[in-house]
Amino acid sequence: MQLRHLSPLRRGVDEAIKRYPKVLCAENNLGQLSRILRSRTLVDVKGYNRVTGLPFSAAELIEAATNLLEDA
Repeated sequence: MQLRHLSPLRRGVDEAIKRYPKVLCAENNLGQLSRILRSRTLVDVKGYNRVTGLPFSAAELIEAATNLLEDA
């Protein structure tokens, strides 16, 4: 899901995130969104963070998601 506004958090975001056993949050910063989602939903949101200013490639995100699923 792509969030455009954080305050107020769009209705239904909490319920949508709580439906999944694992949540990965890819961010081009130090993980602020992961912390916000974790505190508002009480779900263990895992962050995939980096600070380069460059977009993530699809291969990077697939690898991060695969690693998250294999950690079970």
